[in-house]
Amino acid sequence: MYRRWLGLVAPLLMSACAALPPPSLVPAADGYRLEGRISVRAAEQGFSGGIVWQSSGGRQDILLRTPLGQGVAEVHVDAAGAGMTDSAGKQYQADSGEALVQQAIGVALPLAGLAHWLRGQPDPARPFSGQPDGHGGWLSLEQDGWHIEYGQAFAGTRLPKRLSAHRDDLEIRLVVDAWQAP
Repeated sequence: MYRRWLGLVAPLLMSACAALPPPSLVPAADGYRLEGRISVRAAEQGFSGGIVWQSSGGRQDILLRTPLGQGVAEVHVDAAGAGMTDSAGKQYQADSGEALVQQAIGVALPLAGLAHWLRGQPDPARPFSGQPDGHGGWLSLEQDGWHIEYGQAFAGTRLPKRLSAHRDDLEIRLVVDAWQAP
């Protein structure tokens, strides 16, 4: 009796111990979530804190937090425009998310480009140049006047753990603590 039961259960137990496949190399353009820390420096302005960026079905949801985790602003961008809710709960509307982010932290971020760059890819709709890493990803990119450098990737993926972007007197540094792909 035990042998028959063991014969049925043993393959299941052994498959549970098998190595899991590596995570998706690049999350889909319309389906990912990252959590991390961001630092933005401009001539007279700056912001440091947490960031949660979620993309789903053509909509970008970006939550900016203080270093202590309190919400500063939540920005939503889709084909219809952009909206923001600030820390006091007041809502704003605009044609672009960049204007709303500037209102919230004092510096406009290149949200359209960042949506691609933070996944280690150039925006395919715009010209770019770059230095390949030899593994199908990029060490650095030049796009829209921005110079983007990538640090290490998450193990088994091409998803960047670190990103640094510079343009004129603006610098953005992003450290990703967690990636989730559908």
